[in-house]
Amino acid sequence: METNETCDTSESKGINEFNSVEPTSTPPKSRTSHDNATKVQIPPTSDTPDARPSADPSEVDAKPIVWPSGSSPSDPISVPTGKDNKCYALEGTKKVVIFNQKVFAPRLKLNPRKGTEIDVKSIQNTFKSLDWDIDLYNDCTVAQIREVILKQIQLSEENFAALAIFILSHGEDNGTIFASDYPFRVDHDILFQLAADKSPNLAGKPKLVFVQACQGQETDAGSNVTERDRRRRHTSQDSTSTYKIPNYADFLIFQASFWDHYSFR
Repeated sequence: METNETCDTSESKGINEFNSVEPTSTPPKSRTSHDNATKVQIPPTSDTPDARPSADPSEVDAKPIVWPSGSSPSDPISVPTGKDNKCYALEGTKKVVIFNQKVFAPRLKLNPRKGTEIDVKSIQNTFKSLDWDIDLYNDCTVAQIREVILKQIQLSEENFAALAIFILSHGEDNGTIFASDYPFRVDHDILFQLAADKSPNLAGKPKLVFVQACQGQETDAGSNVTERDRRRRHTSQDSTSTYKIPNYADFLIFQASFWDHYSFR
C-alpha cells in the first residue's frame, strides 16, 4: 500500500498564503485518488524558526546535543524477537516513510532538487516488491516533519514490524538537513525520537534510516583503476579497460556505540 502525503500547503485549495493560516488541532481529512493512494493534507504551521542555528559565535559545528534522560518504566517493554534469535521476528506492518524535499523557501537560497522523483520511484518500487507499506511526504516544514514522527510513528497504535525512513534533501556538515523552511538535525529530530524510551512500539524492531543529502562541499576526485584479468598473463600489448571509482568507495562503516555514548565489550 502506498500513501502520498503532501506538506506543500501552497497547493491546497482555499489557502492563499502560508502565513495567513493558523495551525489547527483538527486531524487532516483524507481523500482517495484514482490510483487508490490516500493523499492527506497536513495542517500548515506558523513560519517559526524551529531549527535556526545558534547565534553563539563560540558554538562549533559538532556541538553535542544532550539526549534527554528517559524515565525508567516499572514494567519491561515486550518485544517480538528474543535476544538469542538469529533474525528479527517481523510481526506486523513494515512501514516506509519518505520525506522528499524538492523546493525550498527563497530565503534559504537552495536550488530545487531536480530529478528527486526518480529516487522516490525507485524506493517505492523496491519496497513495494518486498510488501512494505509506503508513506510519501513532499516538501514538509520542520514542524510538519516533527508532527509526522510524533503522530504517525511515536503515538501510532499500529503494530510495526520494522520502520524505514528516507530523507531526500539538501544538507550540510554535522548532520544538518534542510526542510522546506529551515534546517533540522537528523540525530535530534529523527534518531533520538525512534529510541526505545521515546518510541516503545519500536523497541526491539529494526529501524532503518537513509539520508540522501550532501554533508559538506568537498568533491571526491576519484582514482583511475584497471581491471586485472586473472585468466591469462598480461603482456605489453594487452588492452585493458581503465575507469574511475570514487576514493571513498567500498566502505561499510560500523561503530560500536551510538554517537556520544560509551562502548562496552
